[in-house]
Amino acid sequence: MRRRTARSACAACVASLAWLIAGCAPTPPCAQQPPWQATLSGGERTATAPEVPGNLPEIVIDRDDIVINRSCRLRFVLPVTDANGDGVVHINTAGVIVDLGGGTLAGCTDGTAPDAMTGTGIRVTAPHVVVMNGSVRGYKVAIHASDCDFAQFRSLNLSGNWGPRLLSTPQKENEKDWLWPHVNDGGEWRNNYGAALCVERAREVRIASVRACGGQNGIILDRVNGAQVVDCDCSYLSGWGLALWRSNQNLVCRNAFDFCVRGYSHGVYNRGQDSAGILCFEQCTGNVFASNSATHCGDGFFGFAGNESLAALPRGTGDAVAANSPPPGCDDNLLVGNDFSFAAAHGMEMTFSKGNLFCENSVEGAAICGLWGGYSSLGAIDGNHFIACGDRGSGNERGGINIEHGQSIQITGNVFERCAIGIRLWWDEDPQLVNSPWGKCHSTASELHTIASNSFRTLPVAVEIERSANIAIYGNEFLACGKDVAADAVSTVRTDAPLAADSKPAVSKWSGALSRLPGAATPIGARRALGGRESISMQSYGPEQRPVPASSAK
Repeated sequence: MRRRTARSACAACVASLAWLIAGCAPTPPCAQQPPWQATLSGGERTATAPEVPGNLPEIVIDRDDIVINRSCRLRFVLPVTDANGDGVVHINTAGVIVDLGGGTLAGCTDGTAPDAMTGTGIRVTAPHVVVMNGSVRGYKVAIHASDCDFAQFRSLNLSGNWGPRLLSTPQKENEKDWLWPHVNDGGEWRNNYGAALCVERAREVRIASVRACGGQNGIILDRVNGAQVVDCDCSYLSGWGLALWRSNQNLVCRNAFDFCVRGYSHGVYNRGQDSAGILCFEQCTGNVFASNSATHCGDGFFGFAGNESLAALPRGTGDAVAANSPPPGCDDNLLVGNDFSFAAAHGMEMTFSKGNLFCENSVEGAAICGLWGGYSSLGAIDGNHFIACGDRGSGNERGGINIEHGQSIQITGNVFERCAIGIRLWWDEDPQLVNSPWGKCHSTASELHTIASNSFRTLPVAVEIERSANIAIYGNEFLACGKDVAADAVSTVRTDAPLAADSKPAVSKWSGALSRLPGAATPIGARRALGGRESISMQSYGPEQRPVPASSAK
């Protein structure tokens, strides 16, 4: 069980959530625009593809350390090893267009084991660069870009790069396979785990139609703000399809991050080992994740406030401490219209963070639970569909929605079908976290949640509440449930609906906003015909790549 921690409720923010769910008013009640609002409606940030001149000069890549300082078309004649580890092709001039000419930059010969691949294929260190139209394979990092504001990476196949040999077998998990995403300020993700495309310290980058299948990681955004990741397919990886670190107000839409998984043997163990379709760590705020498919992953979406947040100093112990408010978590993100089904662990996880919205997502067949929100606060879970989740629960975690030590979450308009349990809210003894620096800065109670206008169908227990205060439950539908609400004696539950009509939860209607998203791909449902978690088959270097049956292909 992964545990993390929450902030005390704020009435103004709760009122703001009603506005956020409605998604219509020009200004929320607290007079502060949600950080993702400009991202979702910011069509002006959609980069246009520059025209590529037909008479670009050709540069032959036949050796290491070739510097590109003008727009050109590359031609590759043989595999080129990155002997000094700093990149084969160096793009260091602003504004150049580099067309790979439909060819492949290879770092090794065919048949090289993934864990023997080394070096970097293309290194970008300038703004306004365009890299397009070709493949890079056989490296630890296919493309490494930094300080590259307004760069574009499009129409690229970055499949077949580095990946480790996994130690877990179908019979037994090996804990050495667990990933450690908690540290990355020194580039640990890229150095230790590789990447198809790693972008660092940049803004307004556009990544479109990038494919990365096979290997460990797809796309890494490290301290990247205002980027767009659109129409990509980073699937069949043993780590993360997309990983964000200290990255804010990015738009991630219409992508496939399916089968990003390790640590799974069907019916034997379902660990996931911190693999994820989308990873969101260390104070990533205001991002939009919309219309993506991240099925058959360790976690479909895995968000965590970060170690720096958990190390926050307590208030009230001196002027120096009081002057420094605790670091934020992964706050105010919007997940809307995604498919996070068939996760080895959780469909969605977001912990120690506040103000996050989970709207109209689908989670079917998540082994542990559909949404894990430990130590979360001031959020909304609206209009989601949870089906058959929790058949391989872990301790208290099981079923549809699980929130431990959380506050002021509005759970409205969701459908729960055939899950181990519908909603479970609880507080338990957790002295290590409650007494941690983070716990001393935030409330760790389980309280002030609203459960309204949901539909619970064919569940042993629809709602289970333990050691929680001021839980409002009203207007729900219970069909064929063994027990509607199970609350222990110390919990306080209110079942009367609010008197004021405007205090009732609004129904999310996101179809208009989603139809205006950039991109053209339709990844949701594309791999559904492969089946549920039983179709996850781990091989020596990652999940088996299985084609969609021809009869099911669009």
